Amino acid sequence: MLILLLSCLTLMTALADGSLYAPQSALSTGKWVKIRVEETGIYKLTYTELRRMGFADPDKVSIHGYGGWMLDENFSVPYIDDVPATAVWRGNDYLLFYAKGPVRWQYGERSNVPQFIHENNPYSTYGYYFVTDETPVKPMTSIASAGNGASLQIRTFDDYMVYEKDQVSVNNSGRELFGESFETITTQNFSFAIPGITDEPGRVAFRFISKATGSVGSVKLSIAGNEMMSGTIRIDNDIYTTGVEYSSSAVWNGSKSENTAVTVSYNPSGHRSYLDYITFQMKRELKSYAQNGKPYTFFRSLAARNNVSTFTIGNATADMLVFDVTDGLNPVLMETALSGSELSFTISASATLREFVLVDLSRTFTTPETVGQLANQNLHALPQTDMVILAPRAFVGEANRLANYHRTNNPNVNHVTVVTPEQVYNEFASGAPDATAIRRFMKMFYDRRTSDADAPKFLLLFGAGSYDNRRLTDVWRKVAAENYIVTYQSQNSLDSGSYLLEDYFRFFGYNSGGSNNIIENNKSGKACLHG
Repeated sequence: MLILLLSCLTLMTALADGSLYAPQSALSTGKWVKIRVEETGIYKLTYTELRRMGFADPDKVSIHGYGGWMLDENFSVPYIDDVPATAVWRGNDYLLFYAKGPVRWQYGERSNVPQFIHENNPYSTYGYYFVTDETPVKPMTSIASAGNGASLQIRTFDDYMVYEKDQVSVNNSGRELFGESFETITTQNFSFAIPGITDEPGRVAFRFISKATGSVGSVKLSIAGNEMMSGTIRIDNDIYTTGVEYSSSAVWNGSKSENTAVTVSYNPSGHRSYLDYITFQMKRELKSYAQNGKPYTFFRSLAARNNVSTFTIGNATADMLVFDVTDGLNPVLMETALSGSELSFTISASATLREFVLVDLSRTFTTPETVGQLANQNLHALPQTDMVILAPRAFVGEANRLANYHRTNNPNVNHVTVVTPEQVYNEFASGAPDATAIRRFMKMFYDRRTSDADAPKFLLLFGAGSYDNRRLTDVWRKVAAENYIVTYQSQNSLDSGSYLLEDYFRFFGYNSGGSNNIIENNKSGKACLHG
C-alpha cells in the first residue's frame, strides 16, 4: 500500500523560535559511523575497534547522540536538536560511554500510585549513536563528593524490573503489542533473579487483556504461592473490541527471595487472553553485582531526594568507578573514597532523583553493534520549502521525478525537497525511527518561516506503512523495513477507538500532547488536510 499524505498547513499568527535549530547539522562534514545498542548500559569501544571503523587517531574520536527513548510528543518540553556530543570516560586504549536503549523508566504515578513506570519505544528496538573524529572530544568531567554532614546514610537502593514480550497485535492497530497467550495454557510461571533483595516493602504490578464474548474472565497473580492481585475482566460485547484490560498493582510485603517465582492464572480457557507485563519495584543491598555478566550496576534512592546523603557500596574494589548518569548527555565521574571493601560518596540535597551506575573496570564490557558509515547529510541547512517528499531510498528516483513535475506544473509549489526517512531520523531522533522526528523536521521549517509565504505547505509520505513499526509480530517479522515509513498509532490498541493518525505530522503547536489528547491539544496549531 502506498501512503500519500498531502497537508496544507494553516499558520499560527505569531512566529515561532527558529533559533532552536542548528544552522548546520554536525553530520554535514567528516567521517561518521552509526552504532546501536539493545539496552541501556555502559558500553566500550577499544582503540582497535575504532581503527577498524576507519579512525586513524582514536584519541580524537567522540560519541554523538542520545539513544533510543521515544521522542517526547509534547513540543512544550525541552528539545534536543541534531546529534549533540555525549561525554565519555577514557582508559589507556579504550573509551566507555553511557547509552540509552529503547526502554525508558520514570518515577511517576500510575492509577494515583507513585511507582517506577516503564515505556517501550514503539518505533525502535535499539538506541542509536554516532562515532566521529570531526568534532572536539568531550571527556567526562568529575564532581567532588559533598563532604561531611550527610543527614542520610544509604546502604540499599530502589530498583525495578520488568518482564514483557512484545510479539502479538490483537487489533492490527495501535502501538501496543502483547505477550504470552493464555487461551490454552491458563496458568503460567515466571522466574525472576533479584540478587540482594531485602525484605523491605516493594511493589508488583501487572497488566493482562482478554476478549471473551458474553462472559466474565478472572485473572490473578501470585508470588511464591501467595496471591497478590486478582480481578475480573467484564467483557465488552462490542464486535469491534478485541480485548479488555485488567491492570493493577499491590504492595509487596513480607520476606522475599533472590529467586522469585510468579504465577499468573486466567479462567476460563479458550478466550483470547494475553499477558502484557509484570513489573517489580524493590529495595536491594547497595553492592557490586555480577548481573547477567554485566560489569555495571545502576542504582538510585528515593529517600535521598532533598537530603544530603552518603552512598556506601559494598563488595567494592579499586577497579570500580561511579558515574552520575542523571543527565544522559553529560554523565559525570563521582569522587569516591575506598575503605576496605566499601566505596562511598556524598551528594548534596536535591529534589531530582539522581541515577548512578557502579562500573567495574576489571570486567568485560559489551561493544555496541556497528551499523555502518554514514554519507554526509545536512537537513538543517535546507532552505525553506513548499513541499517535502519523504521517500525511502528505493523510491527516491520516482520521488524526484514527481518533485520535478510539481516544480514545473504546480503553481502552488516553488520549492520541493526530497529526503529519506533515515536522514530525518539521523538528525531529529539520534538515528532511531520515530514518527515525532518527521513532525519535528517539518516544524523546523514552520518555526523558521518569516511569513506565510515561506512556510511549509505540503508533506507527501511516499512509501508503505504498518501498525507494527518494530517488526516484532509474526506477520511483519520477515518484512524488510527499508521501504516503509513509520506510522503514528494511538496508545489505545484494543477497540474501535484505536487509530492511525496521519494528521500528527502537521500539528505544530507547542502544547501538542500525546496520542490520547493530540487533537484537543493542537487547537493552536491548526491545519487542513487533502488526501
